[in-house]
Amino acid sequence: MLGMKNGKEQIKKMNSTKLDYMSLYDYLGKPAGRILGERVYKEAYWFGITPKYRFVDTKTYKGKVHLYTRAFLDYYFEREEITDIII
Repeated sequence: MLGMKNGKEQIKKMNSTKLDYMSLYDYLGKPAGRILGERVYKEAYWFGITPKYRFVDTKTYKGKVHLYTRAFLDYYFEREEITDIII
């Protein structure tokens, strides 16, 4: 697990080596929803990560989706799982 103290440096280091960008849908295998999407975006903003964008047109959603690096998403969801267990 990455500590919050050095988390920013670790994410930047991992992002420089793992630059495969993906949407939350690609990462989770299901729609993430607006609330989770906003949480992930805010965390990325805090880390200084600028997401890329992709436009999608499906039966249920038409519009822009954010794309994040796999390294960031791995970090975010690993930390969320641990937080859920502790709380």
